[in-house]
Amino acid sequence: MSAAILPLCCHCGKTPRRGLHDGFRLRGKLICHGCESLLSQAEQNSLDYLEFMGTIRSLVGRSGRFWRENVW
Repeated sequence: MSAAILPLCCHCGKTPRRGLHDGFRLRGKLICHGCESLLSQAEQNSLDYLEFMGTIRSLVGRSGRFWRENVW
């Protein structure tokens, strides 16, 4: 019997209900649909927004080209 390898959301740490088909990937890491929805509804500079920005910064690197061209 083989064991299933389940993905984890890099923000909330939970296994998405629909597995790999739930949410989106950023630099190979999964962000689940629930966190994606929370991010899209978060007010700028709210605690939720700032936590998400921390997660995204850890994935793309603040000094990276993507960050310079698209965010700051």
